[in-house]
Amino acid sequence: MLDRLFTLDPTPRPLELQTAWKRVQSMSGSAFEAAVCADIGSDRLAWVFAAGYHGALQRAYGVPADRKTALCVTEQRGNTPRAIECRWDAGLLTGDKSFVTMGEQAEDLLVLASRGEQDGQKDLVLVKTTTAAAGVSFHPTSIPLVPEIPHASASFDATPAELLEEHAWPAVKRFRFVEDVFVLGTTLAWFLGLARVGQKHSEVGELSALLLATRAVADLDPTAPTAHIAYEGIFVSARGVFDSFDWSGLPAELADRWGRDRALLQ
Repeated sequence: MLDRLFTLDPTPRPLELQTAWKRVQSMSGSAFEAAVCADIGSDRLAWVFAAGYHGALQRAYGVPADRKTALCVTEQRGNTPRAIECRWDAGLLTGDKSFVTMGEQAEDLLVLASRGEQDGQKDLVLVKTTTAAAGVSFHPTSIPLVPEIPHASASFDATPAELLEEHAWPAVKRFRFVEDVFVLGTTLAWFLGLARVGQKHSEVGELSALLLATRAVADLDPTAPTAHIAYEGIFVSARGVFDSFDWSGLPAELADRWGRDRALLQ
């Protein structure tokens, strides 16, 4: 993976959403390797996050590499099992989701929905539909972080959806960890590219080591306690590198955008 990264041009350049997405689509290899290679040369954290998010969806749910996909969990009352009111019944999805990454720019939607209650708890399933399906509508929203990535709320009115997974809450929890690992990986790869551009040799070495460690965690069972322990250790070290990174010799707007968006990694 590092050999491949060091053959890519790390010079930051402006990209639009569709161009950034084509870079994600074009990368081969494992989900993690494709994600970290896709964001080399990005000029903002938005595309770094998008590459990590898509890679995490591939790793967790096996989504196609060439389909923009969003996981839809959060509703008006939150993102806990008791908060889920969106219903899936007889193959039809009805309800609302308040936070959809990529919004209507996504193609496929993985939606956490309820089939009612079982033994006093929500019977949650993960179902799949598309943004072009009947009964789907979007309402654009904005967030202060990575504003270049579209976000929206979504409504489903008897929308056809296929069952992907029963008893789906554990899978959602696993995805959250996988997403953390992948986004940390793409961020480390992005900083590694910036360090190469700025000829910051000591940081190149440190970032390379942390990226290899993150790749190892990405290959672990996301439910294993040891994976979480290792991730926390890597994250603390990575945050130290990010906090002390020397932005001299790089375009000032890179540091400005990082300052705006860095809370995404908290």
